Amino acid sequence: MKSPIFWTRLVGDANPRKLNLRTHGNWRLWQGLIPVDVVIQRRIGSHMASRPREGFQYRFQAWRFSGQFVSTGHIRTIIPLLILWFIWTARNDAKHRDIAMEPRRIIWRVYHTISLLHTCRLFRHIHWRGDIDIAPIFGVINTTPSHPPPTLVFWRTPPVGSYKINTDGCVKDGFASGGGIIRDSSGQCIRAFFSFYGDCTILEAELRAILDRIILAQRLGLSVLWVESDSTLAIHCITKGGGPWHIQATIRHIRHLLALDRDTITHIYCEGNQVADLLASEGWDRRCYHEYSSQDLPRRHRSLVQIDRFGLPTVRGL
Repeated sequence: MKSPIFWTRLVGDANPRKLNLRTHGNWRLWQGLIPVDVVIQRRIGSHMASRPREGFQYRFQAWRFSGQFVSTGHIRTIIPLLILWFIWTARNDAKHRDIAMEPRRIIWRVYHTISLLHTCRLFRHIHWRGDIDIAPIFGVINTTPSHPPPTLVFWRTPPVGSYKINTDGCVKDGFASGGGIIRDSSGQCIRAFFSFYGDCTILEAELRAILDRIILAQRLGLSVLWVESDSTLAIHCITKGGGPWHIQATIRHIRHLLALDRDTITHIYCEGNQVADLLASEGWDRRCYHEYSSQDLPRRHRSLVQIDRFGLPTVRGL
């Protein structure tokens, strides 16, 4: 069986028939969660790197959270769970039924189960969002949703006495940037910015953009903040927890600066987040850090701010 590109991204350049789970600290972590023994270590090969950043757990988490639209039931969540489940059942067969562990059989079971879930209509379009290109590998051909009617998206001004922060992240060609804007209760721009972050994932860019704007707001002496982002995954990591280890320091820093009983963090569709989106793209183009005041905000940015300020909607779904 030829290894599809998604499998290579998930377990590295190693042949999937020669997966290795012996990754020092990561192996001990998985062993604490799933009580397997040395049988798996003996019977599954030795071609995954032993460095912690390239271990089994890290590759699963990095692949899952590199997707922009990951949610409950998403294919990036289901695939790692199925792999672990069928490794566990294969280990039990090998130990108790003398059936040799065959990685080809484990891979086939993952393929077959995903195809079966699709046949039973348990997958929806949202579960493949951002990863439609791998759907045909599992025999999933039609993932086109029925299009909902167009809706109007409005940017809402914050309550009197509070300030609203809109942020966005951008990744192109492997390099990331972020942008954001702080506005008062009348919708007037107080400060806007863009940053270039270099090599990082879209989730890291979204979180760093949020953190940068909160730090700037506090530097300006602003409190009672309403943070708004078009990344549901970033908001979930901040409010509910989770995410790969390399973003945990950023999440902790955001939580430390935000008082969630006073401040607010919510999601907005990208159509209502156009100013932050424009700033993030500008950060990628100019590859530096820059701030705008309300006086030197470029004309295009100022026009979008005025559209939001006057409550004019943007159409979503056309």
